Amino acid sequence: MQGSQRYTLVVSRNPMLQSAEQLQYLVQYPYGCTEQTVSAAFPQLYYGDLAGHLSDQNANANANKNVLEAIRKIKLRQLYNGAVTLWDNEGTVNWWTTIYAAHFLIEARKAGFDVEDNLLNTMLSFINSRLRNKQTINYYYNRNQNKKIAPKEVAYSLYVLALASRANVSAMNYYKSNPSMLSLDSKYLLSVAYAVAGDKKKYAELLPGSFAGEVSVPETGGSFYSPIRDEAISLNALIDVDPANKQIPLMARHVADMLKNRSWYSTQESSFSLLALGKLARMEGNSTAVGEIKVNGKTVAKFDGKEVKYSSKDAAAKNVQLVTTGAGRLYYYWKSEGISTSGQYKEEDNFIKVRRQFFDRFG
Repeated sequence: MQGSQRYTLVVSRNPMLQSAEQLQYLVQYPYGCTEQTVSAAFPQLYYGDLAGHLSDQNANANANKNVLEAIRKIKLRQLYNGAVTLWDNEGTVNWWTTIYAAHFLIEARKAGFDVEDNLLNTMLSFINSRLRNKQTINYYYNRNQNKKIAPKEVAYSLYVLALASRANVSAMNYYKSNPSMLSLDSKYLLSVAYAVAGDKKKYAELLPGSFAGEVSVPETGGSFYSPIRDEAISLNALIDVDPANKQIPLMARHVADMLKNRSWYSTQESSFSLLALGKLARMEGNSTAVGEIKVNGKTVAKFDGKEVKYSSKDAAAKNVQLVTTGAGRLYYYWKSEGISTSGQYKEEDNFIKVRRQFFDRFG
């Protein structure tokens, strides 16, 4: 429909742009439980500029504001024992989200944000105290197989405690001596916890040879695990301690391929995938490619290494070109939106079915 069109072109050296829809989805995520809020803010610790370019003028694209809001909500939802709840005015502890929030706060502090010592320390104390219970859960994987394992929160706790320089070595040693109690991703996290704590020998002993042979059945509660989240969280941790590991390229390809298989992902899947792939992109960021966006032969924007954005309401009637020079790759994200002139839309269902009808005053 005339006047409703909007076209956006974003150019970057960052291959994260290939996952632009997931990043934009997180930035504009409409709900606000603690897990969702942290998932939206976590990638913006590193990719705030890119997130801002992908958002329209009405979106809350200020990365610093989103990170500070996440910190505020964590503080608001922290209980007396240090644990975190999912929602305001709720007294139910969420174990995974507490660990996830602590992980985020540790990284936010590294990125220069002000994180109160008491907020993080009481959270870490709660996380450490939960490790005293050697409980097990039923774990379903490879479609129809199941076994008893330690909750996935255990290995994640040990990894986050190591990141905070508070490694619980006795608990780490217990689970290393009982590998049958660990899921595949938990083995990765525990091995990386040893590396972070400075024990590269035990890291090498425990690290699986490949991320293969175990595919979890997705869980919407508990620790929110799924095949893509499991491999992404493992990849994210592995890149930090052993960036030259030969498993990384294959794991990264697996995660990137899985991101292309569906149009919808959980916030956990999107967040950890973006964190892992983004770190990998930074490692490989030696491109010198530059370029120009030309419209009808006239240069309207120049790319010199920093993300550039071109927006227009009538680009469909123009010749838009991206001309590049230099070594390396450039990535682009093109989005067009508007209201159909015919009023006809293609209806598709993907796991959920929604229908909307419009009526005039006569029904």
